[in-house]
Amino acid sequence: MRNPSSGRTQLPQHARAAAEYYLRLGMVPIPVPWRSKVPHVKDWQHLRPTLADLDALFPPGVTLNVGLILGAPSGGLIDVDLDAPEAVAAAPLLLPATGWVSGRPNKPASHWWYHVSDPPAKATTKFLDLDDARACLLEVRSTGGQTVVPPSQHPSHESLLWHTFTRPAAVALDELMAAAHTVASVALLARHWPGRGSRQEAFLALAGGLLRAGWSPARVERAVTALVKVTADEEGHKRIQTVSETRQKLDHHQPTTGWAALAALLGARGTDVVRTVCTWLALPTAPWPDPVPFSEVPAVLPFPLDVFPHLRQDTMGSSG
Repeated sequence: MRNPSSGRTQLPQHARAAAEYYLRLGMVPIPVPWRSKVPHVKDWQHLRPTLADLDALFPPGVTLNVGLILGAPSGGLIDVDLDAPEAVAAAPLLLPATGWVSGRPNKPASHWWYHVSDPPAKATTKFLDLDDARACLLEVRSTGGQTVVPPSQHPSHESLLWHTFTRPAAVALDELMAAAHTVASVALLARHWPGRGSRQEAFLALAGGLLRAGWSPARVERAVTALVKVTADEEGHKRIQTVSETRQKLDHHQPTTGWAALAALLGARGTDVVRTVCTWLALPTAPWPDPVPFSEVPAVLPFPLDVFPHLRQDTMGSSG
């Protein structure tokens, strides 16, 4: 059903009716205990309910949540679960647009939904913060997993809701995973980003590292713009200009900074942060030394010829 004033689909507000609605869309709904995220039905991963099964799974008078089995069983349904606030802030600038975005009042727009033709055969791919292995920045959830959806209630007693509810966008898996890796990288950088006094140098180094790794200026600018937003940088226009400035320097073979400089600016964990970001973005292992301008090549020590004892002293200085 649709709301004529907004054009948005209106989801039934009872679990049984909502489960039927999802099932008719080609999803696999399952019952989950009220205010829980964990299914209690035995072997729920293999449930494939039909309309005739819904009354037994969602019996009258029992208040339940609704979960959707992800990945292949639901036609390649993918949930990009944004756990960290930095990831939530970066997502609108970096993830593909989609017609399904859900969340809850204290964590709005924290689930972005897609359809892919070749869903990963694993329940979740997690991107973790370096300072706390238990702190997840985001996860891409697929086959073998499930996510509780509206009109369910979160364990915090908040009602889950749809911010956008038309249809999940159909995207290529490679595109979606590349975008998720970029969101995670921006979120990680934001958590370790330097304070005032070093930010411009950090943005210059980030632009240099990405451009020298082969990213297009437009792609680098999107990542920099997202980082500006996530870090609430008050000089955003200046930071975004670092991309074109660095591109011009590279085109004219002028020196630029890169990963080594960024690692130093990020502090004690800088090297680990940069290495992790480069791993997530499938860039060469970092940090590597920034290039040295020809005008600044350091003096080279003379080669110790005495390591070759068979050379006679009188022929070492001979021109012939």
